[in-house]
Amino acid sequence: MTIKKQIKRSAAGLILLVSIFFSSCSDWLEIYPTSGLITEQYWHTKEDIEAVLMGAYRTFADMNAELVFYGEIRADMVSALSNAPNDLEDIKDGIIEPDNDYSNWNVFYTIINYCNLILSNSEAVLQDDPTFSEVQLTYYQSEAIFLRGLAYFYLVRIFDRIPYILEPTKSDDSQLYYPNVSGDSILTDIVAELSLIGKNSLPLDYGVLEFNKGRASYIAVQALLADIALWQFRYDDCLGHVQNVEDNSINGLSLMPNEEWRDIFFPGNSEESVFELQFSDADAESNLLFYYTYGTGVALEASDYAIEIIEEDLLSPRQEFMFDGFTITKYALTNSGNLRSDVEQNAANLIIYRNADLILMKAEALTMQDRFDEAELLINQVFRRSNPLLNDLEIERKRTSFEDAILLERAKEFAFEGKRWFDLLRMGRRDNYLRKDLFIEFVVSQFPEQDKFIKRSRLKDSNGWYLPIHEDEWENNPLLVQNPYYASFTE
Repeated sequence: MTIKKQIKRSAAGLILLVSIFFSSCSDWLEIYPTSGLITEQYWHTKEDIEAVLMGAYRTFADMNAELVFYGEIRADMVSALSNAPNDLEDIKDGIIEPDNDYSNWNVFYTIINYCNLILSNSEAVLQDDPTFSEVQLTYYQSEAIFLRGLAYFYLVRIFDRIPYILEPTKSDDSQLYYPNVSGDSILTDIVAELSLIGKNSLPLDYGVLEFNKGRASYIAVQALLADIALWQFRYDDCLGHVQNVEDNSINGLSLMPNEEWRDIFFPGNSEESVFELQFSDADAESNLLFYYTYGTGVALEASDYAIEIIEEDLLSPRQEFMFDGFTITKYALTNSGNLRSDVEQNAANLIIYRNADLILMKAEALTMQDRFDEAELLINQVFRRSNPLLNDLEIERKRTSFEDAILLERAKEFAFEGKRWFDLLRMGRRDNYLRKDLFIEFVVSQFPEQDKFIKRSRLKDSNGWYLPIHEDEWENNPLLVQNPYYASFTE
């Protein structure tokens, strides 16, 4: 049973006392509750909880293209074409104003509100539904905590200071205002919540591959915790969470063989996968990654830098399946190298975490502890998978050399997956912005020489590394304070 069919089944008994929050979601879940849901008429069965939970998963998945844009467009691995949305081109060019559509955080907060609704109302269902157990309650609440944590992690990396909302909006006319607060303080709270999710807090096996890879699991929670720890430069914690993934995965942190690398993306849900947002070819769901990278709406191409570094690999599946000329093919080809069929073009899962990611997280944490021999083995584990005929990398024994090697390997392995900008941000922020100038050079390297001076000047203020609060938000919410880099727009 696909996740989509599960969601339809979970909503089958609902009566029409709700409205659709987003019309684009209707192909995934015909009826699911919005913030205007009347509590007295809902939240009586476990199916009510499941319907809202599936709505949160679907809304996250519907952001597939945006998640890639946020993690790639300002970095150096993609170029924006002239037919890209104007607001996307503006971000690429560093001309970002508070009316830019991509500075609108509403969809993230829709996901957060679904999770808040579940966490606020699900316990009461125990009293009304005799088929609903304490164990199921823990499962659903843990999934909601995971999805909410993932949404907040994206928001912090995109905007830095954001509103932190833990209560659900229960009526459409609610006028609740929240200030934007430190992203680091939010992540500290998120980590405390996620850390309470133990091995028994989520199913060990959902019984369906799509669910095991597409719903929250203990190892997905640990992967998210490892990622947050690396972002916050807590290296011991990062290593501990990666170890938890390794200890609780069937095959540890094993990688797919070189010749099966393409299987990670087609059909997806591979043995290497930890968590990915799901799409079903049978249901022709609207994944836009094919459309924006290969199809009729192509907005992004591989940059010169991306082609240069990936072509350095020898007999690499990354080289064979990543691009054709400048055209990105990662979401367009099958594992045999053929173009996806019409139906399959909408079905490329977006992988959030996989083992190669965890291995390189571990290598980065070890590097920052000067454990270079251990880090080098891990970097080579990923490098050699795509370069089986080359000798191991030999890296100079200093942190900056290892950091550069990890950034390069991550750029090649996760090209166009929505990770590069966040990787560069992490490097640029580390050790009180020690390598800020290098961060700036990575970003401006893609522009013509005559444009680099102005591009550099725009990046000198690190507040400009984040997006502004959308003008609709700060006009409607008197408690919000605009990112100071964009403050002149609000005067």
